[in-house]
Amino acid sequence: MSYYTGTHGYLEFAGQRIGRVANWSIDAATELKDDSRVGDCEKSYKPGATTYSGSASVWYYADTPAPLLGVLFKTGEVDPSPAEFKLGWGGNGLAEKKLRFNAYITNAAVSCQVGEAMQAQISFTVDGQLQEVQL
Repeated sequence: MSYYTGTHGYLEFAGQRIGRVANWSIDAATELKDDSRVGDCEKSYKPGATTYSGSASVWYYADTPAPLLGVLFKTGEVDPSPAEFKLGWGGNGLAEKKLRFNAYITNAAVSCQVGEAMQAQISFTVDGQLQEVQL
């Protein structure tokens, strides 16, 4: 039986594949609006807007593209704009799966630890709806 592991995952940002991704995740949440009426014995709900947000950790080697961090870490005024993300997994004989969307990077952190590769952690919020879903 075939299965996917973290080694099958990848992250693309602004058209560039980020080579060494430690992990990524994306969450979907739909708000529910109370649709109950006076006199109802049970509550009822109507779905509202769906929001997507997520995070990723990237190992930064000498050849890792830097545009991911350049959104928030730069001199002068920070003016982030949404960029295209693609989160995917599969390949090497397994069917490829992917999610494609535009998102804002809302948080970024760089960390350094003795004996470890440099790491960057980012958080993002999707702007609008998902553009491509292949599950």
